[in-house]
Amino acid sequence: MADIKISVSVSVIVCIIVGELVSSLWYHYRAPWYGSRYLLTAVIADAGLVVILKYITQKYYRVTYRTYEAAAWLAGGITLLFACLEAPHVVHNTHSLWDFTFHALHKFLLVFIVSLVMDYCDKHF
Repeated sequence: MADIKISVSVSVIVCIIVGELVSSLWYHYRAPWYGSRYLLTAVIADAGLVVILKYITQKYYRVTYRTYEAAAWLAGGITLLFACLEAPHVVHNTHSLWDFTFHALHKFLLVFIVSLVMDYCDKHF
C-alpha cells in the first residue's frame, strides 16, 4: 500500500492560492458560464487537488516547469477523466454542452497551471 504523506509547504500554499485565483478569474460574474461559487468549499477542493497532483507528480508522472508538454499531457488525462465522469448527467437546457465544455477547459487549465507552479515552487522555495 502506498503511503501518502501530507505536508504543508510553501509550494502547497502557493498552489492553493494560484488555483483559487485561476478559478476566480475563470468564473467571474461577467462570464457567460458564471455560476454560484462558495469560497470555503472551493479552497478545500483546491487543497485536495494540490495534494493529489503532488502525489501523482512525485510518485508516477514527473512534471517540470520547463517542459510544458508533460504538464499538458497530465492535465489532458485528468480532464478526460473528469469529462468521462461528468458527461452522463442530465441536460437541462440548450446551453448544457457549452457549460460542460467550459467546465472541462477550466479543469485542464487549473491542473496545467497548478502542476507547473508546484514544480517551480518546489525547486525555488
